[in-house]
Amino acid sequence: MQILHLDQPQMVAASAAALLVLVGIGFAGLSNAADVSTELDNQKILNFVTTPYSATQIPGRRLFLGMHHGARVVADFICSDVCPNYTVRVIHYDLKQDESCSAVSGIERKALIPFSITATYKAYCFPKVITDNWQAYQKVSRVDQRSVPRLSKPKRRNPGN
Repeated sequence: MQILHLDQPQMVAASAAALLVLVGIGFAGLSNAADVSTELDNQKILNFVTTPYSATQIPGRRLFLGMHHGARVVADFICSDVCPNYTVRVIHYDLKQDESCSAVSGIERKALIPFSITATYKAYCFPKVITDNWQAYQKVSRVDQRSVPRLSKPKRRNPGN
């Protein structure tokens, strides 16, 4: 079984392409692979969250990244009715039902995620390194933002004409 190693520079630099390959060859179920034991440190998580990605390659999927503070870290790629537009990547702890966020040194924070034709806030347990670097976190796909329609302000009509 192949393991996604975030400490390899070429993997970080080409993460979007690598993720497409993993999904394409049947590793979309990595979230269920309990025997994968990649240990993540803060730098590996920070490298992953600051790397741009393309939502066209993995919309609506979950990717297991590794273990951090004894808890699973996953990347959810969430989209709604216009996938892959508006896809949001949420990298968070995947806690067991009896596990608390504070027990794994996580920080609970709400993230804006697409829902139907709108968006809603949902609480997640994030590794502290993510919340400490929230401004650098690549939540929305950079590549796909070009395809998002921009609304322009309506032009005012002159009532005298």
